[in-house]
Amino acid sequence: MLSKDRLTSGAMLTLLVLGTIWGINMVAIKISNQGLAPVTSAALRSGVASFFLITWMVFRRIPLFHRREIVLWGAWAGILFGIEFLLLYAGLDRTSASRGIVLLYTCPFWVAAGAHFYLPDDKLTWSKSIGLMLAFMGTASVMGQHALTFDPETLYGDLLALGAGFAWGVTTLVIKKHLAGRVEAIHSLHYQLFFSLLILIPGSLILEPHPVLDFTAATAMALGYQSIIVALLSYLTWFVLIHKFPASRVTSFAFFGPVMGVLAGGILLKEPLPPTLLLGLAGIAAGIYIVNR
Repeated sequence: MLSKDRLTSGAMLTLLVLGTIWGINMVAIKISNQGLAPVTSAALRSGVASFFLITWMVFRRIPLFHRREIVLWGAWAGILFGIEFLLLYAGLDRTSASRGIVLLYTCPFWVAAGAHFYLPDDKLTWSKSIGLMLAFMGTASVMGQHALTFDPETLYGDLLALGAGFAWGVTTLVIKKHLAGRVEAIHSLHYQLFFSLLILIPGSLILEPHPVLDFTAATAMALGYQSIIVALLSYLTWFVLIHKFPASRVTSFAFFGPVMGVLAGGILLKEPLPPTLLLGLAGIAAGIYIVNR
């Protein structure tokens, strides 16, 4: 029988699909940022996804909230989620999709390090550490010199994307520690989307006096992709996996996302495609294998 701390083949395949969806999402954010101010775009994304999720929960008679303690942890996860995407959307408005995604996907390091101290059954081992480092080195090689040389003009955006990766990691730990096993995955997503609006809506009103820039059909399509495909469907799938399997093993697959982000950026946004792409993908695959073997 497969140990409960190991990922099934179905879970691994699902995580690879999620990495592809999230890689393309970086391009969608860049497109929507051309028509909407970045924090406004993030707020609309969470708002649209939350509306459809609440509608579904009411239709299926699923309770929206739990007792006070759980709601407070859910609110904390949602606030962190809002901070993550406030930082990410603002960062991608100042740096390239390729640079932003590799910094966002430092998340597995924060999760692995935090889980060692915060989650009793998810300790950091030498093999996990080596696997994570190998996967990150593969990601960095995909980016090439373009990602490793910090241009002063884009450094601010890079730092915002790095902060988003940290917030994503902390959010994952909070959900695994305080919500997994106590609520269903759909509630983890509901709390995140709903309470993230407490950060994103005020952030938009305070930081962005001109929320609408040049709203086009491409903006609407990009926003729809972020809202329905990413924030609603893919995140619900992600939380099902986070609830069921060790957080460090699940998040190790996140390194696949930057590869797809670079590919999508090169194909759709004409950003440079590094020649080290295949080498980096091999490193990521080897690192993920070592973490989960």
